[in-house]
Amino acid sequence: MRQPVVEALGPVALAAIAVCATPAGAQDGKDDVVVLHPARTSPTCWPAPILTFFNRESSTVTPEAAVVLDLAAQEYLADCRGARVMVAGYVDRALSEPRSEALSEAMARSVAAGLIARGVPAILISSAGFGETRPRIATPDGVWELQNRRVEITFEP
Repeated sequence: MRQPVVEALGPVALAAIAVCATPAGAQDGKDDVVVLHPARTSPTCWPAPILTFFNRESSTVTPEAAVVLDLAAQEYLADCRGARVMVAGYVDRALSEPRSEALSEAMARSVAAGLIARGVPAILISSAGFGETRPRIATPDGVWELQNRRVEITFEP
């Protein structure tokens, strides 16, 4: 298994932090990839969503995704205190609509719980699951797509 790779630039010039890992034996498209990607031009709150991706039919925060939650919580506590936090879950079109909705909600709750455990105030976190309503990559029904199985964390000042 590749170890997570974290590239951190200076606080003003931070363009991307990416953590990528392939679980041992993952040859079937179940690769776990988590990405923290907003461009930051000032030392204040992130202006774009922080993303983490999930394995198929799973709401479990992987060790690689936990790195992203660590970084998101650190960012919140350093530069975004008092901001509202929106945690939105999305899934691909591989499952039935009721299962998609439930899974996206469970993914969002897992990420919200991870942020709370890292010191982000629960009262400022809202989480919701949006099922397959907002894909990053358009696919037909029944198709597994990693980019669509994600949670977006947004800080709203």
